[in-house]
Amino acid sequence: MTEQSAPLRDLVGSVADGMKDAPAEALWDQLVELGLHRIGVSEEAGGSGGELADLLVVVRALAERGAATPLVEAATADWVLAGCGKLDGTLTTLLLRDDTGAGRELVLPRVPWGRSAGAVLVCTPGGLFRADLAGAGVEPGEDLAGEPRDTVTLVAAPEPLTTGSAFSPEAVRERIALLRSVAVTGAAHGAYRLTRQYVAEREQFGAPLLKLPAVMRQLALARIALAEADTALSLAGTTPEGIAVAALTTSRTATEVARIAHQLHGAVGITAEYPLHPLTRRLWAWRDAVAPASGWARELGARAAEAGEEGIWTALAAPGL
Repeated sequence: MTEQSAPLRDLVGSVADGMKDAPAEALWDQLVELGLHRIGVSEEAGGSGGELADLLVVVRALAERGAATPLVEAATADWVLAGCGKLDGTLTTLLLRDDTGAGRELVLPRVPWGRSAGAVLVCTPGGLFRADLAGAGVEPGEDLAGEPRDTVTLVAAPEPLTTGSAFSPEAVRERIALLRSVAVTGAAHGAYRLTRQYVAEREQFGAPLLKLPAVMRQLALARIALAEADTALSLAGTTPEGIAVAALTTSRTATEVARIAHQLHGAVGITAEYPLHPLTRRLWAWRDAVAPASGWARELGARAAEAGEEGIWTALAAPGL
């Protein structure tokens, strides 16, 4: 957290609350006008200044309200492009691919916000590639949250992007995983607050549902899951291991909080006009956006096996040494 975190959180919350009924494009335009989309990129490089911690505040504040924006992908792409000296005014989205050859493909499936972007940064294990989307064909698609995941047919193959080690494919994947983990935690907090408010106001047998022991237990379990996610994020830093732990923990939190929220809401939670399902659908979509929980667990297991018995003990008993 930085000294401007609280005012920044309040500003973003005020903007999102004031535009909760506006189209996603209108909210994004407002974020761009305020320069919030390029926080975490230095002013010298064309950004709005600030640190990664400030960007995390913006991401979480939007996620708590279930806001749909391309911020996670765009902010990560801008961070890379700024590091290469190629940042311009184009909305650049980012696509993660597990296959090395994807950087040369003309047809890109499930591009986040492809219909709105002017360019796409394709991150593969073999490198980073940038493609101009001018003239590209776009077949609209959506993820579980209803956010754009479009099939894009390019006019020309993506061009390789020369970056330093600070902007390697691994670094890009870790940064977007951290941002997604923060977004998941924000949405989980939003779902919890909505659920607690509902059971405090809804009465049964003349008393609020909140007074029932079974309901109190479920809320307590949700609070525990949220505390685990908050703690994992506070300890994550920017290390690969810390980010993997945070991603795994927040993924589990997403599952637990969404389950409890819908269980306590019952049928009202899935009605179109009620604000719970926009939050829980984002929880389900975002938790697996970079990798599923099983993938993060395997990654951590592989790192532990590589470190050996002494390394595991040091990590558990004396972290940081």
